[in-house]
Formats: sequence, C-alpha cells, structure tokens
Amino acid sequence: MSSALKVREELETGVERPEVLAEIFERLGLRRVFRYQKYRTIYRLEANGKAALAMHDETPFGEFLEIEGEADHVTGIARALGFEPADFVRESYIGIQAALCRARGVPLQDLVF
Repeated sequence: MSSALKVREELETGVERPEVLAEIFERLGLRRVFRYQKYRTIYRLEANGKAALAMHDETPFGEFLEIEGEADHVTGIARALGFEPADFVRESYIGIQAALCRARGVPLQDLVF
C-alpha cells in the first residue's frame, strides 16, 4: 500500500428518514458541528480485469477526483490521468475547510453552496 494514498474504512447505509436519525443522534447527546455539500458524479473504471470507482466531487472550494479501489490500481489510474502521488490530497473536506477557516481567523464554518 502506498503511503501517498488516503486509506480509511467507510461504513455506509441508507437512511429512509434522516430527520429520525438526527433525533436519535440528539438523544444520544450528539450534535451537528459541521455540514458540507457536494455534487458527485460516479464513474466505474475497468482495466486489466480490475475495477475501480472514480468520483468527481464539486465542492464550494474546488473540484476533486476520488478513486476507490486496490492501492496499485488506484495509483495506476491516477498516473494514466496525469497525476503523481505528490498530487494526491489526503486531507478530508472538513480538514481542508478547517485549515481555510483558521487561515482567515474565523471559526469552522459550514461548507455549503
């Protein structure tokens, strides 16, 4: 695995009624501290018998390409697209937004269009 890649486990599930989930979180003592919006287009890539997903994210502070798959395949796809590991962004959107807010001397703000 390349240390240039951001690797993390993602647990995902559908939510039929988000307002109920928000109420559950509140009753557990959790509160929302950050919210962000993005527009995402998902592409499925297949090459050499391997598959990967490429997500084009449009956010209020820029556009990003996220490639999900096996590490060597992700790196190969990125290189085919003209990106080297030095170009990879490992920071999360909240991390980027927090850094931008700190640089402006303001508290963390929601990242919305």
